[in-house]
Amino acid sequence: MKATAPGASLDIKASAWELVGIGAWPVANQFSVYGKLGFYQGEVKAGASLTGVGSGSIKETNTDLTYGLGVQYDVSREFGIRGEWQRYGKLGGGNLGGDFDIDVLSIGAIYRFR
Repeated sequence: MKATAPGASLDIKASAWELVGIGAWPVANQFSVYGKLGFYQGEVKAGASLTGVGSGSIKETNTDLTYGLGVQYDVSREFGIRGEWQRYGKLGGGNLGGDFDIDVLSIGAIYRFR
């Protein structure tokens, strides 16, 4: 994310690695719902520059809980399509003005090797 104002520029980048478990429950022949629960390690980098003052950067790294819910439609025994919501809690830290909950909506595919 980049934000600019007259005489100032702010650039924020975030990334995360996660380890999650998924529990799925069949609803109908080809549909299922699932829940995700695990941990993530995230990093947020923020760089700012002010005209006439200079520039600086801040980096925060933390580990916390991640969880989510999703639905899946199995097109065949091997291939499925997913839609899900996932939350990364408390990403960031004190040097960035606090921590933030990040919500991710995604669409994906799954392939089962048999």
